[in-house]
Amino acid sequence: MTPRLLVLAPLVAALALSLARAQDWPPPDDPFAAPQALGGDPAAVWSQSLFGALPPLAVRGTLRLEGRPPAALLAVGAGPVHVVRPGDRISIVKDGVEVPLDVVTIGDRGVVLRIGALEGATVTVR
Repeated sequence: MTPRLLVLAPLVAALALSLARAQDWPPPDDPFAAPQALGGDPAAVWSQSLFGALPPLAVRGTLRLEGRPPAALLAVGAGPVHVVRPGDRISIVKDGVEVPLDVVTIGDRGVVLRIGALEGATVTVR
């Protein structure tokens, strides 16, 4: 055998072996597919788990003073009552999950909150 064959023979054998093994492997999983444990629809599961993490919210009253933006008394579960104004952000922690809530508007029909983790998802609390 020539010296070139001695060098190339193990490389060719290793390449043939790796190709044979690669054909036996299953195809790689889609990294963007939802895990089966989540039920297949990640958006629905995320929103359900997020809304499930929120304690009951209630508006206890609204405050309207001349020359100042309206304010509302927002009760969070059995815990404290927060005085909030449009633009305020409060964070609720339940079972280790922190959910930021942004106060969008305060009106006669209730307080509109935007969930900080989901852009555009709003909740109206009455």
